[in-house]
Amino acid sequence: MRSGAMVVVVASLLVGTLTGCSSDDTADGSTSVVATTTILGDLVHNVVGENAEVEVLMPVGVNPHDFQASAQQVAAIQRADLVVANGLGLEAGLHDVLEAAVADGVRVWEVALNIEPRLFVEAVDADADHEDHEDGDLDPHF
Repeated sequence: MRSGAMVVVVASLLVGTLTGCSSDDTADGSTSVVATTTILGDLVHNVVGENAEVEVLMPVGVNPHDFQASAQQVAAIQRADLVVANGLGLEAGLHDVLEAAVADGVRVWEVALNIEPRLFVEAVDADADHEDHEDGDLDPHF
């Protein structure tokens, strides 16, 4: 899927998912969205603008495979109207936290499930951080 088309799909799905969300958990009663990565946070913020509070969990430069949420971030996930995650195992360190949030009724939307991911092919670069993937796995780095 081309990046422009992906943005349209993500924006459409995000708007549809947020329709009907309302929360009294935020200080001003606005909709609260937690995004796992900076890229998803930027995309969400560009779609929702000032209509929702967007919190990004991972700072720039953090390996999303190894990231562990702080207690404060876990609480933000539990209070969120929507959590936007990449999925396909990219946020491996958040798997249990996201699974618990879903079990508690939090809407967790894994963007990668709404696109056609490519199959993972071993990187030629020996320094690439892909030891958690095997040829044939779905590539979470969309």
